[in-house]
Amino acid sequence: MRAHDDCAEAPLEPERMQELCELLARLCDDELSASDRSRLNQILDEQSAARRFYLRYIAVHSALAVTAGSPAVDAQLAVERLTLERFAGQSNSAPLCQLTSSLTDREVRWRSIMRWAASLAAVLVVAGVVWWSTQRVDRQEAQVGSVTAEGLPQAEGTEDEVSGTQRLVAEVTYVSKSATWQNPNGSFMLASSVRSGQNLTLEHGQVELTYASGAKLLLTGPSEFLVHPTGGKLRRGELVARVPEAGHGFTIETPHGKVVDLGTEFGVVVDDFGVSQVSVFEGKVETLPTRTAGVAQDKIELTSGRAIQWTENSIIPIDVQGRRYQRAGDDRPADRSERRTNASFDNDFRGALLAPDRWRTLGEILPSDHGLRLGGVAATAQRPYLLTTREFDPSHGAITVVCDLRFENVHDAEHASCAILTRSADQISKPGTPWHDMLARSVRCRLKADLISGEGMLEAGTKYEADREHMNISWGGFSRPQPDTLYRLELRDDGLNVALTVALAENPSVRKTITCRSLFRGNQNFVALEGSSTGSMVVERLMISQDGSPLDDGNLLAQAADASAERSSRADDSAKQLDDLAPTEAELVLKDNFDEDELNASLWTTLGDVAIQRGQVQLGLPNDEQHIDTWKARPYLLTKERFDPADGTLTMLGKVTFAENVLHGYGGSFAVMTRAENAHGGGPGWENSILRRGVRSNFWPAAYGFDHSLEIHEKPSPNTISLLLAEGFQIAPNSRTYLFRIVDDGRVATLTFLDPSDPVIRKTISHATTSPLLSSGHIGFESCWGSP
Repeated sequence: MRAHDDCAEAPLEPERMQELCELLARLCDDELSASDRSRLNQILDEQSAARRFYLRYIAVHSALAVTAGSPAVDAQLAVERLTLERFAGQSNSAPLCQLTSSLTDREVRWRSIMRWAASLAAVLVVAGVVWWSTQRVDRQEAQVGSVTAEGLPQAEGTEDEVSGTQRLVAEVTYVSKSATWQNPNGSFMLASSVRSGQNLTLEHGQVELTYASGAKLLLTGPSEFLVHPTGGKLRRGELVARVPEAGHGFTIETPHGKVVDLGTEFGVVVDDFGVSQVSVFEGKVETLPTRTAGVAQDKIELTSGRAIQWTENSIIPIDVQGRRYQRAGDDRPADRSERRTNASFDNDFRGALLAPDRWRTLGEILPSDHGLRLGGVAATAQRPYLLTTREFDPSHGAITVVCDLRFENVHDAEHASCAILTRSADQISKPGTPWHDMLARSVRCRLKADLISGEGMLEAGTKYEADREHMNISWGGFSRPQPDTLYRLELRDDGLNVALTVALAENPSVRKTITCRSLFRGNQNFVALEGSSTGSMVVERLMISQDGSPLDDGNLLAQAADASAERSSRADDSAKQLDDLAPTEAELVLKDNFDEDELNASLWTTLGDVAIQRGQVQLGLPNDEQHIDTWKARPYLLTKERFDPADGTLTMLGKVTFAENVLHGYGGSFAVMTRAENAHGGGPGWENSILRRGVRSNFWPAAYGFDHSLEIHEKPSPNTISLLLAEGFQIAPNSRTYLFRIVDDGRVATLTFLDPSDPVIRKTISHATTSPLLSSGHIGFESCWGSP
């Protein structure tokens, strides 16, 4: 027996198993090429483990195909030779790798093999999954454990899964009453077991998985989730996980990185446009983005109450979003009459003028007896837009927009086009771009004619920035828009899920609904109606409502008054907090409230774009493209006088308010430089954009989560800079105003920042300075290009 050890059977390696699965899939789909057939024969000749797996694969596929009413696969068409002693009656006295046969022998063996396979297939048709438990299979052999409804093995997953050891890792412990599956043949019932590598594609409702560690995962549809032994991969959708101490290390993968549990309750969402989000409800997680533009790859630790969104281009801190771990119970969609909504705007435009306190327009929009006409017969440089004058934030309650309209001309795809926009800016995109006539940012749902198919098409999309194109997902299956036909478009946006329904107003049974998820959070939340730049349409009626929030005009005035009072109260609080930061025993040497129309030339000099406006000094100019360039020369407000901290400790106090785009991309920043020269430096990197020398205390909000929000640098020469210390600082996503204190005694630099809207958000860092070249100099206040 030991004479043939060189031919002993070995399990298939993961790479070989994956290749074999791909070849067999093409065989079953009748797509096997001549080169594929040759390669398949080679693999089967080389390893008996491959031959065993081949027979099981064909048997299972044939059984499923017969059950579905399709013919079984004729494997003999693909494989020219298969030698297997168990089924072909060969003697065990000779090693398999030494056996040869004539063509006649192969035919005999194939008849025996295929009779066995056909018999097994027949047993499977009757016995179903019992085959898996009754067949005598060596568990050490390489297998692919899970077979999908189409009969194809699941070849994706962890190393264990690819190598074929897919094991039971979780149990379905809850299925909501409304749960529906994208593929009914791939559904899971209550108390069923789930193997590693299986894919859960939930269309609606909720499903709970309980892992062996006790970790629970609640999946909400529409979602697609690939199960791993200690977590899984969320390709699309929404989940919440609750993990006990025994489950530490529970990991959720997203298209852009991983979320690793450290004992907590957290939620993960992946939308339809490439954005991932994690919110920590309790405890702590580590997120590991795979790649971000402008920021070094690193882990980000998130604790209770913190959340981020990330794509391949950016990481943005946000307020915690989503639902905590809670089963929905009977979560059938409520009837519209049961929704707690409050009608806001209900405008019949037929023969009526626009109310300027409610609406503003861009492009060609004219009232008529039949309704509000958006666009004209001639092409224009601007799409027509009807915009609300107030904002509707869907995170405060789902927004519903209903519009009745008629197209006046439908000669091409652009003529028959109408879109409803939410979470929208009220400015146009960057001039000179293909999307220059669109609004800068929005979630955009549109009905249009499809130029290729000639039919109607529904689109859902997101436009993130003024200088970026919009992203769309399109669905067909609707009749081409016709002229003089009344259509009803209804959009519902809850801040995450977006649904657009298009129907014939006079025959509501002719309708189509599309849904998607969008995590986009703009700085503005206007609602807009978009017409075509080449055609025209007439809007008869437009209604906007928001769940759970009364929006009548009187209430709007009260809300505005409350907001004004709140702003005034915050201003008083911040002034007191600033006074509290001042040292008790110090001489005031410079103070300026910037109340004059111009800077006091006896106190200040400037570098770059610095302007006085409304009692504030603006460092830098706004950038409509939202782009922030940290390599460009930075603007500075500088003291005319030089100060030496050796003559007495220097303390700088102030209040800084950031532009709206401060967290965009790489992010904006604010710094104070002491012992500084009043000229820009040099060097190969970003250090050339700041002053030539000085001690730099920097606040960089967009580095939230990277432990770099607060930094102290030392710049002893024009082309060098050293980071002395960097630490994290909590950022409330909607906060724009901060108070600061910088203390420099000539030996140690100390930086304090606090959020006046939440006194708990406060931090101080301190570090010794070392360079003897930095003794005295000007004091400079710094911003960066593109984010004043």
